[in-house]
Amino acid sequence: MKTCVFAGTFDPITIGHEKLIEKCLSLYEKVIIVVGENAEKTTLFSSLERAEIISEVYNNNDRILVIEYANYKENFSSFLLLQGATDYVRGIRNNLDKDYEQNQIETNKKLYPFINTIFIDCEDKYKQVNSTLVRQKLLNGEDANEYMSKRAFIKAKEILLQKKQGQN
Repeated sequence: MKTCVFAGTFDPITIGHEKLIEKCLSLYEKVIIVVGENAEKTTLFSSLERAEIISEVYNNNDRILVIEYANYKENFSSFLLLQGATDYVRGIRNNLDKDYEQNQIETNKKLYPFINTIFIDCEDKYKQVNSTLVRQKLLNGEDANEYMSKRAFIKAKEILLQKKQGQN
């Protein structure tokens, strides 16, 4: 079974991420979406919440596996090998993304020597969509449906409401 890994922070998942996942589904039999942490980013949602949002979007798709990277830190390479992952997919919106990802290839090769890094270009109309913009809209109570699928938007709003109620 041809399997790829698509990893990211996904804080939250955007329509751009979803379009990339659609492309992966057209190329691979199985897509492993890895919800990761980035020490350089302050997230709005916990990794569990981000995984919940993604799982809500893809809950009827048995070709997608959503995992939190934190749950596999000790054996992540072994996990990917057991899953049969062959390709590590990276979405590219612009030259800045491409330069960053090119620099990561050597690190990824050391960590996961059995996985090839594959770049997939983002569709032009989604190149300006990013999680930072979506987070701002969500925090301001604005409509983010233009940047998120309906399922992702509803789940994100639900989680934010639960957080707000927990603070009161």
